[in-house]
Amino acid sequence: AAQPNLLSEKEERLSKAKKLLLNPQAKFDAESALLLCKTHEFRFGILHLYKQLALYKELLQYHMEKNEYDN
Repeated sequence: AAQPNLLSEKEERLSKAKKLLLNPQAKFDAESALLLCKTHEFRFGILHLYKQLALYKELLQYHMEKNEYDN
């Protein structure tokens, strides 16, 4: 019974993180946020922040490392 609860807690945290990253009024250091996203392997955050920071080389490298060629 504990497993579904853990999953929903994780999904809730990811949802909150997405909202924060997409909020134009949110004040946070993007480079620190990127480090946190990488630490926790938060794909959405990594890709979003690479685009926001115009780190296109890193964005391409991320897709290549994950074998994501058709996106």
